[in-house]
Amino acid sequence: MADIDKVSGVATGDIDKVSGVSKANISKITGASYPIGTTATEWLVGAPSGIIWSSNGADLTSWSAIVDLTDNNNVARSMAYGEDASGNSRWLFISSQSGDKGFFANASLDLTVDSNWTEIIVDVPHTPPHNAGPCHAWGNGYWVATGNDADIGADNETILYVSTDGGANWDTVVVGNEDNTTGRVVCYKDNTTFFMTIYDKIWRTTVDPSIPGAQTDPPDTTKWYLRKELAANNNSIAAMAYNPDDSVWVAVRQNGESYASTDDWDPATTVSAVATGADQPTGLVYCRAGIGSSLGMWVLCGFDGEIFTSTNNGTSWSSQTSGLASTINLQAIATDHTTIVAVGENSSIITSTDGINWTTQNGGGGSGVKFSSVTSNIIGAGMR
Repeated sequence: MADIDKVSGVATGDIDKVSGVSKANISKITGASYPIGTTATEWLVGAPSGIIWSSNGADLTSWSAIVDLTDNNNVARSMAYGEDASGNSRWLFISSQSGDKGFFANASLDLTVDSNWTEIIVDVPHTPPHNAGPCHAWGNGYWVATGNDADIGADNETILYVSTDGGANWDTVVVGNEDNTTGRVVCYKDNTTFFMTIYDKIWRTTVDPSIPGAQTDPPDTTKWYLRKELAANNNSIAAMAYNPDDSVWVAVRQNGESYASTDDWDPATTVSAVATGADQPTGLVYCRAGIGSSLGMWVLCGFDGEIFTSTNNGTSWSSQTSGLASTINLQAIATDHTTIVAVGENSSIITSTDGINWTTQNGGGGSGVKFSSVTSNIIGAGMR
């Protein structure tokens, strides 16, 4: 029974053993990863130069550049781990400088070989936003990505991009007729439920994410629809993640405010702003507690080397010492629910197993390299 990949229709919290197989060894339950206590065997970091860096397997003490894609002027701005159309594990990054390209490589391939990274056209007419994200995610056979100021004609329609063949080809999907089209974050929850953020608004779909949406009153919930609008104060949602243990969403805005929801951002529920203390958040993860892990906390990274944590689902936040100079801006964060990795300027890579004590690792590359994205070979990497 060691080859069990999926158990359908059973809540993860109710599964302790399946015919003698421990919970930690079950790869998937209803299509979503269940990685508690699992240690990622590889981490990838993307740099604006188009160079991909890798950990030495599960050893995070030293990192090295493994492939150079700079000839294509591609920036690994948003990076994620998911599957191709056949269910094989796949790495995918989307650039933010050339504006319309990305690369993917299956995990079975040698990632150090340039030709194993297949170039793709995502057709983002403008760049995905910096210091926000992640800008793409995988779930239930879909890759979904968003970009910044993406207009169709003169209609100012907000669009995203959906792939059903593992990222090889992408369809342009109109989400809504917003005046502001700053797509920031894509999150996958379960089944066909995806969320995306547009400036200070949260959109949702519980059906096929390739079905176009619209901003209507009342909302049409059979497609992408406007689910929640936070209090307008000219600050975009910079990052958002989900705690499946408590069914809680937390979103953080560029001004450092956080908001929490226990009902999938029900528009009838009032949500209040909480000051995190961060000057400019750039990344957020929920780190699940479980086998081999005592985490069970939210971790937020941002500019000025800032790290903040919350153990009460965003009700309050505590500042932690990252060990980085205040001149270093952190750009992205991920977790395998055992270790947390945050990356940023000056080749900065910091890691923690408890969210409080952080270790600076040897990122290499020198002061001129700004790491922009990070993920591990755990699907979701802390976003769910």
